[in-house]
Amino acid sequence: MAQDRFASYDAAYVLGALSPKDRQEYEQHLRECPDCATAVRELAGMPGLLSRVPPSLLPTEEELPDPPADLLPKLLNRVRAERLRRRVITIGTATLAAAACLVLVFMIVFRPLVGDQPAAIPSATMSPVSNAPVWASIGLKEVDWGTKIDMHCMYEQRPGSTRSGVYLLVVVTKQGVAETISTWKVFPGKDARFQAATSHSINEIAAIEVRSSSNKTLLTISP
Repeated sequence: MAQDRFASYDAAYVLGALSPKDRQEYEQHLRECPDCATAVRELAGMPGLLSRVPPSLLPTEEELPDPPADLLPKLLNRVRAERLRRRVITIGTATLAAAACLVLVFMIVFRPLVGDQPAAIPSATMSPVSNAPVWASIGLKEVDWGTKIDMHCMYEQRPGSTRSGVYLLVVVTKQGVAETISTWKVFPGKDARFQAATSHSINEIAAIEVRSSSNKTLLTISP
């Protein structure tokens, strides 16, 4: 069987480190490859874990050495090995180890790829909180009047599945106020791409959620 050239893209995709061209090709591939789609879902919670790492544990610019040429392949192999380990042992300890490893991956390898980007926050994969076959990535950009949101959502194609539904994009503020800013209909195997906006700044947002029409939270992300 030919090796899948996208097999090592999952970690970079979740961390928002792929180039626009690679990201577009990978998202097309995700619609056709259940293995890669599963890999993305398994790593989807990592950005949230990384955001909880205390700044005091992170190395400074002066402490970062020049990475060796073979660092990225080794680290991606380590990420895949960690994913397999999480399937057979208790998630608690394994997740902390993976978070520490991925912090270094992001700072040493991926930071140069996004360091020259404009103020817009790179898109990141939302974390699943249910077993619904849906995944989404979201990008935020703060503007004078609030926050712009770029959304990409897909309802995974499963054998024999013809189900569709209506989803809601909900902004939850740090004061606990929930604001529905968009609704859309999803179909198996079809992408939904759109823009939405809120008057709240990024600092005022506690979470952004994808909810079902019954108001059940399916995906979430914290800015």
